[in-house]
Amino acid sequence: MNITVNGAHFDFVDDNLIFQYYDVTVGIGSVPISTVGGNVQVTPEQGVSANSTKQEVIDATKAFVFKMSSEEPSVYPGL
Repeated sequence: MNITVNGAHFDFVDDNLIFQYYDVTVGIGSVPISTVGGNVQVTPEQGVSANSTKQEVIDATKAFVFKMSSEEPSVYPGL
């Protein structure tokens, strides 16, 4: 699994700068046989914060992707 942490997203909420999510690119599989890839937003709900290390974001991303892949498709509308 290839994971690239592209950056963090912050928004102003009530005049305070608040961490929202990390933008992460994920690639799984080997070309040209079976691959899947895309971007995910890893949020505080997945256990990260503005102070998380790159490795913590990668670990949270792996856990999130594995969780998504084991759940019923109806949990993620549009997939």
